[in-house]
Amino acid sequence: MVYDWKNLFNEKNRKGFFVTDVEAKYYTAEQLAGRIVDNSSGWIPEDFRSGHSLVYSSPATLAFNSPGAEGFGVKRAALSVPESIELIVSPRCCGHMSTDLPGGRDVNERLFFMELSEIDLVTGRYLKKIPAEVEKAILARIDAGFTKPKAVLLVFTCVDALLGTDMDVMASACEKKTGVRVVSAPMFALTREGMNPPMVQVRRSIFSLLEKRKRNPHAVNVLGSFGGFDSESMAELHKILATAGITTIRTVADCSSYEEFQKMAEANFNIVIDQEARAAADDMEKRLGIGYIELQRFYGKDRITSQYKAFLKAIGVEDAGVFSNPSNDFSGKTFAIGECANAMPVELALALLEYGGKVSEVFCTLSQRDAWYILQISQRSPKTRFYFNQHPSMIGFKTDSDVDICIGRDACWYYKDEPVRKITANRDRQPFGFAAVGELFKEISDGNLSHLETTPWSEHQLENISDQSGAVSVVFPLDSLTVIIDAGGCTGNICGFDEPRWFSQKAMIFSAGLRDMDAIMGRDRELVRKIKEAAELLHPSFITLIGTPVPSVIGTDYAGLKHEIEKQTGIPVAAVNTNGMDGREKGIEKAKEALKEIF
Repeated sequence: MVYDWKNLFNEKNRKGFFVTDVEAKYYTAEQLAGRIVDNSSGWIPEDFRSGHSLVYSSPATLAFNSPGAEGFGVKRAALSVPESIELIVSPRCCGHMSTDLPGGRDVNERLFFMELSEIDLVTGRYLKKIPAEVEKAILARIDAGFTKPKAVLLVFTCVDALLGTDMDVMASACEKKTGVRVVSAPMFALTREGMNPPMVQVRRSIFSLLEKRKRNPHAVNVLGSFGGFDSESMAELHKILATAGITTIRTVADCSSYEEFQKMAEANFNIVIDQEARAAADDMEKRLGIGYIELQRFYGKDRITSQYKAFLKAIGVEDAGVFSNPSNDFSGKTFAIGECANAMPVELALALLEYGGKVSEVFCTLSQRDAWYILQISQRSPKTRFYFNQHPSMIGFKTDSDVDICIGRDACWYYKDEPVRKITANRDRQPFGFAAVGELFKEISDGNLSHLETTPWSEHQLENISDQSGAVSVVFPLDSLTVIIDAGGCTGNICGFDEPRWFSQKAMIFSAGLRDMDAIMGRDRELVRKIKEAAELLHPSFITLIGTPVPSVIGTDYAGLKHEIEKQTGIPVAAVNTNGMDGREKGIEKAKEALKEIF
């Protein structure tokens, strides 16, 4: 199929921005409440379920797409253990940006990278080299003037998931060769919706390093925040727990040495504040005999009080007498609430309504635990809109002129050019309890407008950027529906690190959102369906398929995929069979050749 090249650069692109008439998909609280009443177990709309559509890549979904681009992804989280190092075993596209992780020099200097080539993956020869690479990393750390690492975290990627690498065997081999404790920390974006997604597994890996010790009845651990609590929240928790005779509260973020980290095995019990830490807590209960209690971060004062009272009763304290009673009135203020914040967005929305404010919209990934809150919101604000950040239509999101305050980094991105108060509310040191409410009240009450802070851009040497990023750079300014055939991590790394235009310009860049069974079973029809639906919504001049290590490993038939998509959509397709392992220039060359075929 050959297409008229003149449509490649149209008026909207020459002006440097993308204009579309598509309306961002949403459901009102009233509509969702009706669905809950009709079907309490299946009320979440199909098009708002992760995996149903292509994943729209916007700054709002950076944290979703990349396991290491922002905040605590697997790469950074694995380095939470003090006096440890990390070895990433991966193709270039997954590892080349690893020294740009947030957290500063201490984090980045403990990270090492073993780059895999296509021959490595075909032959499996790299597996024999991993123990030697671990030893090399340990010696490099010692040569740099540091003490010998106490632990090594081996990070594997989606390619090893598909190849069936026995990561525990590899960790044991490395441990035998080096005499240092080694555990695996899989970074499998393919398993994001599975029983053991990446951020669950990395927590299990970290706490598997703990060795059984004598229990201390006066000590507890808090699991769930890699950055720990802010000082006010920690002081509040100390005050609450002191009534039960608990004097020591530990988080992994506050451990300054490996020995101090090992003292977490002395805890009387664990407090789990994030459901992603539940599996690690289960492991610790079975292996170390440490039970756990789950607490949630609430912003509604009645919910905080009730939770604290129930918690203290569970540990044998009837009345602590230490509860705060914050009060404020947000009448006249209208909020937009995002999910990239230290909060459950739907609960926060209800809390702000309870405090007298208005909530125009909520950006979130809906889950079953949101049902009760949505029913309450529908009674107070039935027209509140709920958006799904990943939905392809979000490229057409238009801001609401009534919004005064945005909370959450994603909400702030949508309103980055609007004169509204922006509260990102996603610092590493997290708030909790009444202290969290007080901090939020203070930020909301600040009358000054704020500009969204952006992460400083790191300069890369061009030769280190992978071919898939080079290919994207060619089609980025064109009227292309660009689909990166990956599980999400590659898309996040391309946009979050390698393509700086992405933060300032809208572009139709999508992740295929592949999951493990999609790759294993070769569900190309499902991918074609997703692309067809997105094309019908966005009307691009052409479609570009960008290859990654996953389709390379499973042998995706690009010619067949191209033919089927063109047949289904009537739109020309440029298929770029990059593999994430070659250099930037190779990707640029492949993209240009693919474009020549259709223009």
